Amino acid sequence: ETYTISTFTTGNTWSFMYVNCLSNLVLAKNDALNNEAFNLAGQTTIISAYIYWQLTMMWGDIPFSEANNLEVPFPKFDPQEDVLRGIFALLQEGAGFLDPALETPKAIAGDFIYGGDIEQWEKFANSLALKVLMYIYNQDQSVATQIDSLINNEPLILTNADNAEIPFFEDQTNANNRWKLYNQYGGFDSDLGEDVPTSETSYLFAGKPLVDLMNDKSDPRLATYFDEGDDADSGFYKGYEMGDFDEDLEVSILSNTFLKRDFPDRIHTAEETNLYIAEFLTAEGNKADAEAYYDAGIRASMEWFDDKSESLSNALIDNYISGRPNFAGLSDADALEEIREQQYIAFFERPTEAWGNWKRTKVPSLPLPENALLNDIIRRYPYPPDEVNANPNTPTGIQNDQPMWFEN
Repeated sequence: ETYTISTFTTGNTWSFMYVNCLSNLVLAKNDALNNEAFNLAGQTTIISAYIYWQLTMMWGDIPFSEANNLEVPFPKFDPQEDVLRGIFALLQEGAGFLDPALETPKAIAGDFIYGGDIEQWEKFANSLALKVLMYIYNQDQSVATQIDSLINNEPLILTNADNAEIPFFEDQTNANNRWKLYNQYGGFDSDLGEDVPTSETSYLFAGKPLVDLMNDKSDPRLATYFDEGDDADSGFYKGYEMGDFDEDLEVSILSNTFLKRDFPDRIHTAEETNLYIAEFLTAEGNKADAEAYYDAGIRASMEWFDDKSESLSNALIDNYISGRPNFAGLSDADALEEIREQQYIAFFERPTEAWGNWKRTKVPSLPLPENALLNDIIRRYPYPPDEVNANPNTPTGIQNDQPMWFEN
């Protein structure tokens, strides 16, 4: 949290994504094409694009055009702009392979995300493409026509039923990784019941910027996201200031809503798509249409917890949404601020999305952590030592707080 990045974090993540994930996806895609299993080829292409997006959000310039090519031992590092445009092209390619009329048994049997529903994969590809274009739009507004075309002509993830999620299960072997962390290292208090964390045993605490923002908005998701912890009697949630290692801090902890064995890994959600559309329409001067997507994004974020602990009542959701400022009375800049604050709240437990989107929007204003080793908010991971030593094309001299291409 003071920006000391472990070489295990960077090395394991880099090698897992390139070696375990992308290289196997290349093999699967080639096998699918050789067997004319086009839906499977589409699925592998879309997932590859998503992994490249994760990689560039963490590192910026990455091997892309020459990656996973056995004939290129030292792939070049493509500029992030080229990577983002290349990811968009991959998503178009993947969507182009998809055909709901084709029956592809392997695309069904191995599909834990949508169970072989190819129409849902089309929504997934288009929604990822929208996200990528929003990052490009930050620097190049000429892609507005492509964004407009996606919004008006293509199916998108707009309801929670369409969400792209990887499921986890009740058995410990296939349980959610956050639950595994707490279970393996004593993060639960067995005296309070199964899977209940306490302030003394918790590993994950509420952050001050998020809690302050949600407190200011009287956001009912606070009770879903966090437990009050040692300040329970105050009826108020308190966030942790990054870099403050005072062991006696009384701060709110992650709610056990997020510490279930079967809590899914959310890849792309309706809240995300709706809020991106609201942001784009507002940036293009169309606040009147943007507000409906803004409301839908908040509603999707809140209603996702309907079957979880600490679910929110319809009345509570309606009251919160009706209490938000009417866009007609806001300037474009203030409306954008409202939308981006909701993105920050909604992307809470999805670190790559939250970090990337903050770099893109700079909302909310974040303080530099105490005792930080950088002069600004961290923007990227350092390249792993194994890659630096093995590939002479690895960029050098890049500080971890150097802004990424899409930032402005």
